[in-house]
Amino acid sequence: MRKCDNCGKSFEPRDPSHRYCSFNCREEARSRIGSTQSPPIASRPVSRATVETDFRFDGNYLKGGYFHDPERKQLRTEIVDDLARNVAWVLSKTDIAKPAQLRRFFNQLRAVERSINSRRTFEEAKADIAALKPAVSRQVSRKLVGENFKLFIDRNVDLAVDNKENFMRGFIPHFSAVLGFFEYFKPEKKGE
Repeated sequence: MRKCDNCGKSFEPRDPSHRYCSFNCREEARSRIGSTQSPPIASRPVSRATVETDFRFDGNYLKGGYFHDPERKQLRTEIVDDLARNVAWVLSKTDIAKPAQLRRFFNQLRAVERSINSRRTFEEAKADIAALKPAVSRQVSRKLVGENFKLFIDRNVDLAVDNKENFMRGFIPHFSAVLGFFEYFKPEKKGE
């Protein structure tokens, strides 16, 4: 038996991670925190079968780029699945204390994406994409993030400035998936 995090009523969870007695309690908690996402799950088991624990940012990381084909029409599945999960695992264990540090860089990418969609060409936005490299270097020097995150940003920026498809349909979905897995592996605590 477990007590509902919303109403306090005792209930038998179908899964050990369930924190609410009903859909209504979960939705009420969600509306209280003002989010469209599900409330955080207390404990998340991580299976070694789903994460390559010896993953490293070496010369093989993104060696084949983001796409299966040279016309950049078909994104490689592992970019948003296995590879993103492994990147997030490494970052969550070695480099980054809070998801907010990752989100800061991702939000910069989204701002560049919006500017390209509304008023600028990709060529005009390349400098803003490349500016992520010195920004992450500064964060490393201040010990806010680690060297693996710098390697992640540097490699992706190198690919993203090549063309618009790499940026819009490669780097952004890859980073989004990494962020999602990272928040799964290392959820923020209340009050952070």
